[in-house]
Order: sequence, then structure tokens, then C-alpha cells
Amino acid sequence: MPVWLRDDSVLAAAVSGQYVPFLVALFAVGCGASILETAANPFMAQFGPAETSERRLNFAQSFNPPGTILGVIVGGQFIFSGVELKAPEVAAMKQAGTYAGYLHEELMRVVPTYLALGSAVLLFALILSRMKFPSMRNAAEGEEEGEGSFRALLDYPQLWFAVIANVCNVGAQICMWSNLILYMKQYTPVSERTASWYLTATLVMLAVGRFASTPLMKYVSPSKLLGVYGLANVLLMALAVLRPGMVGAYAIVAASFFLSIMFPTIFALGLKGLGPNTKLGGSFLVMAIVGGAVFPLVLGWIARATGSLAWGYIVPLVGFAGVGLYGFLAPRVQPKEVAAAPQVI
Repeated sequence: MPVWLRDDSVLAAAVSGQYVPFLVALFAVGCGASILETAANPFMAQFGPAETSERRLNFAQSFNPPGTILGVIVGGQFIFSGVELKAPEVAAMKQAGTYAGYLHEELMRVVPTYLALGSAVLLFALILSRMKFPSMRNAAEGEEEGEGSFRALLDYPQLWFAVIANVCNVGAQICMWSNLILYMKQYTPVSERTASWYLTATLVMLAVGRFASTPLMKYVSPSKLLGVYGLANVLLMALAVLRPGMVGAYAIVAASFFLSIMFPTIFALGLKGLGPNTKLGGSFLVMAIVGGAVFPLVLGWIARATGSLAWGYIVPLVGFAGVGLYGFLAPRVQPKEVAAAPQVI
């Protein structure tokens, strides 16, 4: 997905002021991110011995949260205006004919921000395009890794178990984060802008969790650590459900620490032993982010049916339970004969 297409789509949506173009813009951004994940994660997983692939991928992805944190801070400061109109104020502005202008002004706040961010991303893309990366060889065959086949992937149950776990992981993550501001507005007295700082705190916890947990994988099995972290998040989501308010908000923020290792660890475990099918397997693990589209719908349905957003957090609780189950059971579904891991030449 070209960088300029991803960013220009957002700008065009802001200028049009229509909902559907924003959805198209988000789809374009998501396509670009998915392509990047599909290419980068399998490469990093293969960039050394197979037994340390979980640590390697976790360490590499430890540098994602700082960029995300910066994005949230920029969004909170430059996209959110801090103006939260009450119903009587909206009615008065509509009566005066100024409400449409106000909405257009709010939408246009994304334009300078995305122009700046898009320019920075384009610069990094140009730098990466000039860099040379080593090719990967299959250690068992002694030749460059091939394209693999979809049929061959059926012989790797650990991949499909990982795909299901990643559906649960990403679904739980998106539910937890995307509803945090609404959760705090419903159950706490904080403003929208203040709540955005709690969202930033979740990203800080994510970064701390990755940097702190990666060294632990030298002494604790990555799959076992994943299981323990999944169980920890089940308990924290239970707090969010049963104790709505600041206690629940703190639990959601804390859950990001344990969420930190889930995506890279599931990814690395799922790719183990795939050999020439690694890239195709990686694409399925990336497609598992569809959980982030399905789980929030279920959360919204529960919230509407019960009148409580807190009860909707049962959905990420179930998702993290699935991740924990995967962590404890993953070693049992590995194939009897694992193909030799790819090596760097």
C-alpha cells in the first residue's frame, strides 16, 4: 500500500466530511499496515535460530509502542479540540446555523496532522527502499526459501491453533483499547481529553511489558509465559466488568502490560517449523486480526442489551481466556517432526 495513498485517503475523507470515505480511508491504512506486518514479522522470526524467535520478535516489536504513543499524544493534542458540546449548545448552534461549520472545522483538524505524519512515514519508506536485506535459505534444503503452498499448510496444526489464538488476542485488544475512552466517560468524571491520556498509558504499559518480558523468555518458556499473561488479563478484565469506575479503568490500563507479548509470541510460535511455507503462514496470522472487527460488534451488542459498557468487557475477557489456553496447550500441538528452521546467509 503506497504511503501517499494511505495518507491522502484520510485527507480526502476529512475534506468531504462524509462517513463512508473515512471508512475507506481506514481500510486503506489497514491494508498498508497488514502488508507491512506480513512482510516484516516472518522475516524477523527467521532472522536467527528458531529457538529464540519469540524473543527476537518481541524485542523487535518493543519499538512499536513508542511510535504509537507519539501518535496518540499528537492525536490528543492536535486532533481533539477539547471542546465537548452539551445537547443544549448543539441545539443552539443548529438554530443559529453554525453547527455544520463547527463540524467541518473539527474534521479539518486531521489534515495538518496527517500531512506531517504522512511525510515522516514517506521519509522512512524511502530510507528502507535503499537498504539491502539478506535473503533467507531453508537450512534443510540449502537453497533460497520458496513460495510454499497453501495445501502444505494443512499439515501444520500449530499454525491454525495460533491463528485462532491471534483472532482472540486481537479481538480482545481492540475491544479493550477502542472502548476505554467511552468506558471512562460513562463511569468516571474525567473528560475525553483526559481519558485519552489513559489510552496513552496503555501504550506505555505495552512498551514496558515487552522490554521487561523479553529477557524473561530466556528462563521461562514463551508459551508458558503467554499462558500466565493470558490468565492475568482474564482477572483484570473481570475487575473491569465487576468494578466499573477508576478501579476498572486502572485494570484495563494494567492489562496492556500482559497484552504486550501476545501478538509477537503467538506469531513466532505459529511459524515454527513451516520452512518454505513461512511467508504464507505469516499471512494467515496477519489475517487473524479480523478478530478486531468481529469482537467489538459483540461487545457493542452486549453493551446495548444490558445498558452497561462494563458488561461488554466480558468479550475481551473471553478473548484473553482463549490466548491463555493457547499458551498452555501450544507445545502439545506441535508436529512430531519439525522442519529445520531457516537460517540467515
